[in-house]
Amino acid sequence: MSRMRPGEWVAALGAVGLLVTLFFDWFSVDGHAAGWKAYAPAAADLHLSGWGSLGWFVDLLLCVAIFGGLALSYMTIKRASPAWPVGAAVLTWILGTVIWIVLALRVALQPGLGLDLSNEPVLVEAPAYVGLLFAALIPLGAFLSIRDERTDSAEARAYTPPPARTAPGT
Repeated sequence: MSRMRPGEWVAALGAVGLLVTLFFDWFSVDGHAAGWKAYAPAAADLHLSGWGSLGWFVDLLLCVAIFGGLALSYMTIKRASPAWPVGAAVLTWILGTVIWIVLALRVALQPGLGLDLSNEPVLVEAPAYVGLLFAALIPLGAFLSIRDERTDSAEARAYTPPPARTAPGT
């Protein structure tokens, strides 16, 4: 755990937070405002979690983002070479940014929730905004991880460069 830098902590926090937030209700349908309570009294107040309302493709993308945030932290802790965490950070940053844009558009467009309704009665709940925040922390953490050179660590200070070699042929 001593190898974890602020970037890896931010990405791990975003991944775990997004995973937990997806189980809360992201959207709700206010059937009373739509005026269709008489037609479907059981579904007059419908609440759908992040898993159930975003669609299978966005769920798959979010699983990739969560895996990227957790893999970045894991590879930093268990790394055998510095290439693995750097590669994970670059992939997590690029894919996480694209996935966050897709998620933000999906939340902004308020999905039809599989019902034959207009978008007026669909309400975006607070966990959707918290989920967007956690989803943004994943690529942000990866970016911070890439930028962190860690030149002031004990490992960096203990490194002594090899002696200079003479030019060949002299």
